[in-house]
Amino acid sequence: MVLINVKDIGAVGDGVADDTSKIIEAISMLRKSSWTGLEGGGTLFFPAGKYRVTKTIRFVNHGIEIIGEQAVNTLIIPSNNFVGDTVFDFAFNGDETEWNWSYIRNIRIRNLGFLGKESSVLANPPDMIRMDKGYDLNRFESLYFEDIFSTAIKLINTIGVSPTETVGQGTTIQDLMIINKTEKLSKATKPLISMENQNECYLNTIKILAGDKSWSEYPKRTGLQLAGCQGITLQANSFSIMSSPAILITTAKTNYQTQCKGIFIGSNTFEDIKEEAISILGEPDITTSGGEILRYNKMENVVISENRHYGLRGEYPIKVNYAVDIIIRDSVPITLGSEARKTLIYNNQAQNILDKGVATIIYGAFDDGSSQNWTVQNDVLLNKVNPGITLQEKAANQKFILKTGYKGVAKYGFDFKHIHSNGQEASILAWKDIVLSIDFMFKMNPRTALPAAKEDKQGSLCFIKADATKGETKDSLYICMQDGGVGIYKWNKLM
Repeated sequence: MVLINVKDIGAVGDGVADDTSKIIEAISMLRKSSWTGLEGGGTLFFPAGKYRVTKTIRFVNHGIEIIGEQAVNTLIIPSNNFVGDTVFDFAFNGDETEWNWSYIRNIRIRNLGFLGKESSVLANPPDMIRMDKGYDLNRFESLYFEDIFSTAIKLINTIGVSPTETVGQGTTIQDLMIINKTEKLSKATKPLISMENQNECYLNTIKILAGDKSWSEYPKRTGLQLAGCQGITLQANSFSIMSSPAILITTAKTNYQTQCKGIFIGSNTFEDIKEEAISILGEPDITTSGGEILRYNKMENVVISENRHYGLRGEYPIKVNYAVDIIIRDSVPITLGSEARKTLIYNNQAQNILDKGVATIIYGAFDDGSSQNWTVQNDVLLNKVNPGITLQEKAANQKFILKTGYKGVAKYGFDFKHIHSNGQEASILAWKDIVLSIDFMFKMNPRTALPAAKEDKQGSLCFIKADATKGETKDSLYICMQDGGVGIYKWNKLM
């Protein structure tokens, strides 16, 4: 393996001299390699120092390691007259691109720092690291970024005359520190880490401080943006001081993989995020005039679990819309848009969930001031043939809501069983061939009067408050059912 010390080639590293040409010369001494193999390799070593660069430094090598002594004392500094949109650029271009399947492979960058303050005066400050079509064995670790006006790490997938049916894969990003100390960076808007069309990637122990609590205005920028990414794990990271979503999961702008799918967000910390900590925001699917889906744009299979939320926060730290099969286990306020479908929520602050979605299930309880309510046990099983649901009498001021999401399909029934506080059980209803509406749910706040019995209420339950003037002492439960003929509906008392 070739090892090149940039100072042996003539780089100065004093923060004043322009070290660009010497770094490029050192890179040229590393062996280049074709995408067909991993025979290329070598190590580019930066001793402690400040390396000032004035234009983009490109890498077209496989199997190389770029390392410094330590992330906090080995610093790359793009200048205030920097030319280009990226400092370190990993991509095949022109004659280097053998065809649309050219990849960047087996790259490791560690123990380096990047200072963006000097280049932040430019109209378009450069990104620090960009990798186009990285494919397997790429690692970014133990890196320090300070005063980054643009993007610290950008992973994209654009190589070729037109986008190909390939994506970046297998990149690890870990042990990063991104901190902005200069208040003028409160005007920055680009995401600090941006990934588009990347699959099977792991992000761990990344700490992002986008600003300072003393600033009059928090930066309107995202810590991490995932666009059209699948199979991504985000674990044990920290996001602070932002007034845009700390994590944004959204559609890609390419013509290939637009949908995010299979994302795990667990054990992260969000502190002083004035907007959403996590925003899952897809778009409508693209369909033919006949309804056939040409491109899936809705987010799918995202798990949010055991994250911590501290300090200032927006009204709803988690926001979901145009998404399917989302699981959330964070006990913070959550908002679900009308295109959030089949969301499962575990939350002990259910009163703070704004649910406009379809087929939402929420496990939790909360105070609502009423004298008696009902809940559903955790062993609720939703099957397509007579699933069982148990109502259990609970202490005062507890509440649970369940939506089935069965869209008016006949012959889906429920068996109800009431468990009294003394443990006695009694079957109160068992039926089949009932058409259930989408909004079939247990409403725990009793009404004073039944609404009109209409087709759109068919299958719905309604609690009615006891009328003391009639000698009633207990609230009543009704279900709306078809009664005697087409278009005739009636509220039937269950108990």
